[in-house]
Amino acid sequence: MMTNSTAAPSGTGPGRALREAGRLLDAGRLAEAEARFSDVLTLRPGHVAALAGRITTALKSGHMELALSRGRDALKLRPCAVEVIAAYGEALIAAGQADQAVALLDRLPPRPRNTVPVRMLAATLAIRMADFARAETHFDAVLALEPGHVEASLGRIESVLRRDEADRAAALALNAVAAHPEDEKIVNRCAGVLRRGGRPREAARLLLRALRRAPRSARLRCSLAECYAELQRDEGADRHFSTVLAARPGHVAALLGRAELALRRGDFDGLMALLRAATEAHPQDRNCLQRAARLLARAGQHAAAVEVADTLVESFPDTAAHWLLSTRLNRELGNVTAVQEARSRAERLRGLRANDYHALAEGALLDGDVREALSAVARGLQAFPGSLRLRLMDVRILRRADRPGDVVRALRDMLRAHGTQAPVHAELGSFWLDQGKPAAALRSLARAVAINPEDRSLRAKYLRAALDCPAGAPVVAREVDALLAAETPRAADLPLIRCLAIEGAQRLGPDVLARLRGQLATLAPLLGERDATDLLTLADAAGDAAACERALARLVDCGPKSMKACRQLVILFRPICSDEGFRRLAARLMETIHPGLRAELDAEVALLDEGPTGALRRYRTHRFARRTLRQALLLLRLLSIAGERARALRYGRACLRRWPGDLAMLKAQYEVLMQQGRAQELDTLLDSAMPAGRRARATHLRLRARLLAEASRPDAALALFEQADRLDPDGARIAQTFDLMVTAGRLEEAGAQIGRMQGTADAPGLNIRHLSTTLSGNLLNDLRLFSAEAARAGPGAEADLAAQFVVAARRAIAQWMDRAPAAGPAQARAIPRRILQYWNTQDIPAPVRDVMRSWSAVDAASHRVWTREEARAFLSARFGAAHLRAFRLANHVAEEADFLRLCLLYAEGGLYADADDRLAAPDIFERLPAHAGLVCFREHRGSLSNNIIAARPGHPVIGRAKEMALEALLARDNDSAWSKTGPGVLTRAAAACLLDPAIDTSDLAIIQVSELRRMVQIHVPIPYKKTVRYWDHHSRTVSHSLRGLIGYVTSRPEAGNTPRLRDI
Repeated sequence: MMTNSTAAPSGTGPGRALREAGRLLDAGRLAEAEARFSDVLTLRPGHVAALAGRITTALKSGHMELALSRGRDALKLRPCAVEVIAAYGEALIAAGQADQAVALLDRLPPRPRNTVPVRMLAATLAIRMADFARAETHFDAVLALEPGHVEASLGRIESVLRRDEADRAAALALNAVAAHPEDEKIVNRCAGVLRRGGRPREAARLLLRALRRAPRSARLRCSLAECYAELQRDEGADRHFSTVLAARPGHVAALLGRAELALRRGDFDGLMALLRAATEAHPQDRNCLQRAARLLARAGQHAAAVEVADTLVESFPDTAAHWLLSTRLNRELGNVTAVQEARSRAERLRGLRANDYHALAEGALLDGDVREALSAVARGLQAFPGSLRLRLMDVRILRRADRPGDVVRALRDMLRAHGTQAPVHAELGSFWLDQGKPAAALRSLARAVAINPEDRSLRAKYLRAALDCPAGAPVVAREVDALLAAETPRAADLPLIRCLAIEGAQRLGPDVLARLRGQLATLAPLLGERDATDLLTLADAAGDAAACERALARLVDCGPKSMKACRQLVILFRPICSDEGFRRLAARLMETIHPGLRAELDAEVALLDEGPTGALRRYRTHRFARRTLRQALLLLRLLSIAGERARALRYGRACLRRWPGDLAMLKAQYEVLMQQGRAQELDTLLDSAMPAGRRARATHLRLRARLLAEASRPDAALALFEQADRLDPDGARIAQTFDLMVTAGRLEEAGAQIGRMQGTADAPGLNIRHLSTTLSGNLLNDLRLFSAEAARAGPGAEADLAAQFVVAARRAIAQWMDRAPAAGPAQARAIPRRILQYWNTQDIPAPVRDVMRSWSAVDAASHRVWTREEARAFLSARFGAAHLRAFRLANHVAEEADFLRLCLLYAEGGLYADADDRLAAPDIFERLPAHAGLVCFREHRGSLSNNIIAARPGHPVIGRAKEMALEALLARDNDSAWSKTGPGVLTRAAAACLLDPAIDTSDLAIIQVSELRRMVQIHVPIPYKKTVRYWDHHSRTVSHSLRGLIGYVTSRPEAGNTPRLRDI
């Protein structure tokens, strides 16, 4: 009789010992189970069940080599024993030796091969090798032998799910629950399948019934909490998660569930604490690590998320999902090398799942590679022909590629096969929106919402369509009333509030928008970084100081991490920061952004601090293995604005060869050619673009329209903009078309356009809240006054009207240019080779000095920069007290420069150049018309620009403009500088002289501004214009709240101690 403590009790046979070993094994008491199995083998050395039990015990204990060794030994003793084969096969699969497991099964004779354990092993092997159809066949065979086999029922559901056939999996799961209503595993799996199919409410009811029978089940309670969280019932979800954690403090699903709720509340400290607890308790749980990485990414902690993803791929290198997660996270951080490596590793793995193919296609689409995205989906559908997820992705890619015929066929097939699925109807609605049919889109999305009314994101998409469709007004009104009726906004309604507050900005009334912005601002801690950036932009455009403050608090608290958010902050705060404060802000952002994006942020900051030349120099110090599209676009822009014209042209052409169909690259090269005045090459570029897709065609039309606008053909440009807006309503350039309407003299249309501009931020520099103070507002007012005066004036009043109104002057100039006056006889050039510029002080900022210095390269010409003191002395000596007084009465330095240039040109002649215009052609005097005594350039509005003027001394047009400006300054007119002393006065003076037959204007040359661009880089974006020292900085509207936050956003926290705004 055995005397050790682990021996079987006296008088018991191996059957009872085996049953007890099985219970111990299920309970996780592996050492005791091992002892029981050893006792049985001591009594009966070749006992099959004990041999199999010892293999399983070693496997569960993590002793892989021991499990394999025991399997080999057991197989020698019992080569045809089904239980031994099954246990050894499981060990081989766990050790990654699936091929040997297959060979083991293939050697079996037919009789043991058809037993339940071997069939289950074969099914497991088939799943491991991604042969899900074969796995289902084996599970069906097991259920035919044992209809009540729970593991086989679960396995069949899993194999169908792995084929991404959600509807069929749900039907099988419900049948399994009907057959095993009290089995916890089956009920829980069925709930998971229902949730995956968008039926969380049904899953919750099923779990509630099961919990009444098993109230202590942590698994069921946790699943119920996840259903509640999906239904946005956060309080109920938190209560159930807390109940589970009270009984089992380390329960991974409950910890991660509460972490999700903490993220929704904006409780980042709680989120990090829960994630730390989960990963420390389960350091090797791949599902735990994967979900933690996703939560960290959603919280803006991308660097930490990448670290978790790196741990996953190191621990489980054979799982494609982990490599694809790493791909997505590194793509967001701009780490191109890591993206390419992770994607390559994922594609080389065997047994990719439907989700993996979906992720590959999604990544290719984000990289702009539509062909690769379609290829990934095609491979996925070949392996998983019933996958609804892949079919939906296929439709999205076909929509992106603008293949409407293929989209219609694919949607028709999906409606036949999956007509009860909300995503199918939602995708159909998106297609109708693409096709410019909002009414049809509204009907499709209404069906989707009817199928799944709890999905707030789906309802937000429905709202978006309703905003674009007159028939959707009742839908919008109903949702607005419901949201505004709530005392406090609910987190569950965040997608709806965001849609209305941000995307309804052009369609809802200002009072409604203000209340919705207030609700969105209240929920700001729950916003992602992108939404917080959108709220900040919208609130700033609307002058909503409180919403600005909350959005900014959210951005500062979460990092920021993305380039968009960082760029938004530096652009917003540059005009109200000192140079030192701006550099502190930049240093702080450099600490929070990922290292992979620092080169781009460094260049953007340098552009606002040192100017284009400094930004290009700093960007070139960063080395890249191979630039991404975004990095190439930035380099191309920097080359162009830094004045490196030849390099910009060459690099742009090379980039077009590398990314031949990319719209962003097409637009970037367009800007390069536009800045250099290369109209013929622009035509060639657009002719060769071959746009494929509605948005691409719309972009192409808008670029064509800009060319026509540059040539002062506003009506033709507007016609193309209207075509583009019909193709792509979301991309409408509202402010640009408003400007063209004013230029074309369409007063009623321009007035109607103002209403559409309310609340929009699509027009940099156009402040709709103070439209009358902007150039567009001044021109609109000029058009209104002219229309009224012209109706009263009689015949022959053209000259008087042109001298008063810019719109009349532009028409007179256009008519004169259409008559194409012949050039005068060849003669000696009358314009002196003298370059004139103005800066009010001796202390010229370095970026400005760099641009002004370019004019010293003009061949055989003098170059002088006048200061304020020198200007006063000149005006007093040459023109007298009245001119000096007018100069002193100038409201700002721009009016001083405008008036001085007219006086200098009239007195001495030469070429005047603004301080922000860079010379590109040293032979500029040789390029001017030889006969000309005055050369002016007509900009796209039809007015004469005054940034570059070349004139002989005493030219009558300059004299007339000087007298007009003198009169306006002495009268203290309230007109803008543009109208009083700038291009407006030059335009009116030129028209008045052209209409006066007594004035000789035969030596006047008016040239389109595109010709000027070939010689001069106009309006270089020097950082001085963005600082508080710039003359026009007072016109920028910045809320007092943002001014009050300068000290916080520019403070540099100590390493490892980044405070939160709400704690300050």
